[in-house]
Amino acid sequence: MDYESLLKSAWNFQKDNIVTYAVGALIAFIGSILIVTVAPLAYGFTYMAVKGARNEPVEINDVFQGFKDGNFIRSWIYMIIYLVVLGIAGQIHSILSTIVGIVFIFGLPLLVIKGYDGVDAVKETFEIVKENPVKL
Repeated sequence: MDYESLLKSAWNFQKDNIVTYAVGALIAFIGSILIVTVAPLAYGFTYMAVKGARNEPVEINDVFQGFKDGNFIRSWIYMIIYLVVLGIAGQIHSILSTIVGIVFIFGLPLLVIKGYDGVDAVKETFEIVKENPVKL
């Protein structure tokens, strides 16, 4: 895998829309003060990143995609599973909570890209980790 070209590609789609991403991040950060908006805003920011990676035009309104078409519930189901597992792992050991964070990194993109519900995203992210533990 050519990591250098992947990193260059990721940087190029972000720098072309740097203001949009910055405003979207600011909206997501400030909007997350209300706890009920954390999951859908995280979904929306991930949606922005996926659109950028596909070379589609990115708009500031994309950060609100988590509030549309059932995405609110899907994002919260995923976030609740993630937070419960992370909380349990954190009580056991801090290294374990780091591992959980790494394992769950694919969940939000799977919600956006494949339209999975929260439980299916968790199942798929575990499958990805089982198939690629060394690369991960």
